[in-house]
Amino acid sequence: MPVFPKDTIKNISESLGIVNLKDEVAVALSQDVEYRIYEIIQEAAKFMRHSRRTKLHTEDIDYALRVRNVEPLYGHGALGDTVFRKVDTLAEEIYIVDDEELDFDKILNIPLPPAPRDVTYTAHWLAVEGVQPAIRQNPAPIPVETEEPALLNGKRARTESIPPSITGPSNTVTAGGDNSASAAASSGPGGVKPLVKHVLSKELQLYYERVTEALLAEDDMLRSTALESLTVDPGIHQLVPYFTQFVAHQVTKHLRHLPVLHTMLLAVRALLDNSRVFMEPYLHQVMPALLTCLVGKRLGSATDSLETPTAVKVENDTAMDEDGPTHSTTTTSGPGASFDHWNLRQLAATLVARICNNYGQ
Repeated sequence: MPVFPKDTIKNISESLGIVNLKDEVAVALSQDVEYRIYEIIQEAAKFMRHSRRTKLHTEDIDYALRVRNVEPLYGHGALGDTVFRKVDTLAEEIYIVDDEELDFDKILNIPLPPAPRDVTYTAHWLAVEGVQPAIRQNPAPIPVETEEPALLNGKRARTESIPPSITGPSNTVTAGGDNSASAAASSGPGGVKPLVKHVLSKELQLYYERVTEALLAEDDMLRSTALESLTVDPGIHQLVPYFTQFVAHQVTKHLRHLPVLHTMLLAVRALLDNSRVFMEPYLHQVMPALLTCLVGKRLGSATDSLETPTAVKVENDTAMDEDGPTHSTTTTSGPGASFDHWNLRQLAATLVARICNNYGQ
């Protein structure tokens, strides 16, 4: 005997506008409906077993319908089990949902619930200078994987997150400055502070390598192209701390090489000219290099003059010598070497004044 009698199939077909359905067709449809229901229940039972339950829930039926690509059930599930009540009629026994009887007097006398709040909008910062604020509106930050303490004893491998061409003390970006790694290593196993990794994409690492190589190259056109890229490129904000450390390291390393010092000052000027780069957090790394080029006692090689410019010296010699400018031929020799370090100091003074005017307040 089928689960759904043919009369039920006929009633459903009449509700859909199909009348005079034959008995053979109704029986065939009843068998097909029974097969489809068994199929859905078997799929739902799989979800029930995977959920480690012994009771079939309505969510299992919904998942089974979704797997079979069947239109899902509409509505919402009940908070509790549905209670059915048996009703005896003259024709047959039927079961209906036992609804709770409600008293209209009680419903009318119940105080109204508080009015909902008005819709409001608030703004918050997703990131401030590339750093996500720790507020509840922002997603929780991903925990940084800590490194083994044994790797801090001077044998730490170079990671891919830091450009491999960075040399000197700027190889690692630490949470407490340049000396935090050594201080943490000397404080014992209990006081080791893990290093913070600054993740850079492969494109940014390659860009950093190409620009630093171009700045130190002898080709003027290649060097000018690199400086122009630092001036107009809007996507180099993550590389700014690396560029500032690179400038500081090169200035300290090449105090006797004026062309390199001049190029480093031009690189700082290019970063200051870039409207998409915010330089204020990194000025403490740039200012020592600028002041070194401004007030350094020995800039350039031993053949470079550190005295006053040639034009001023010629004027003083002619004023002191009554026989005429007899020493002018000796003082004007090599004007390029005499003026080069003065041009460097002038450029450094211009950059320092610009930083003081823009960020002094």
